Amino acid sequence: MGIIETENDSFACRQEDDFALLTFKEQTMKVLVTVNLKDELISVLSSIENTPQIKGLLVLYTDEYSGDTEYEDLMGYLQSGKMHEGRVRYLQTYQASIHHYIIILLNFPVPIVSGMSGDIGSESFGFSLTYDFRLATEKTIFKLSNLKNGLPPSGLLSYFLVRNIGQAKALDLLLSKPTIDASEALDLGLVSRIVPEAELESRCLEQLKEMSKYPSYAISETRRLVQPEFSDVQKHIDASMEGALRNLYLMRQPQ
Repeated sequence: MGIIETENDSFACRQEDDFALLTFKEQTMKVLVTVNLKDELISVLSSIENTPQIKGLLVLYTDEYSGDTEYEDLMGYLQSGKMHEGRVRYLQTYQASIHHYIIILLNFPVPIVSGMSGDIGSESFGFSLTYDFRLATEKTIFKLSNLKNGLPPSGLLSYFLVRNIGQAKALDLLLSKPTIDASEALDLGLVSRIVPEAELESRCLEQLKEMSKYPSYAISETRRLVQPEFSDVQKHIDASMEGALRNLYLMRQPQ
């Protein structure tokens, strides 16, 4: 049996030959804090993992994806009239969901390639750095809008930025760059290559086809030797969430 094809207002998944294509239409953050959407996403990923003929996963963020509003939407919720306890639970739910999602990605049995176009929010950018290859178009803009909203950066993104480009450069980006374009991301090694907009999906599939020539267990072992331990990522995510909760408390204090 192939994977179950799924489509809702937030994401869609379909099978293309030997590959699964997961297309996000909404921010990763919104999907992970919405219980039914998170459960459906995890179920889809589980189906892919347990379908032997699936040799790779393509994760697409296209023009439908509204990643540019990620932190604005979060701040709108945190600054709403909802009870403080409710807002804390919101962040805690997201924290637990990230733990669940990231451990799946770090242990995924087949190669993962990401195709990105348009505005990509911090969390989706962070998740993409766990994938094997990241293809972008000239239209791709990575948004780092947390600072202007009074929040620390995504724990996932800050962790992988330091790991990929070093502490000094990561701090420079997070404190002085509200956006990173595709060309700069390529120069920093944060994307693998830039491809024409019209060829994004096909070039991503070409990359997966190239990787599928090799035994999946060899790819998994290679990834295991290169990627961090989940416990290290988890500690960093938890520290980021604690920082967000402290900022939430300070926002409630009289100025």
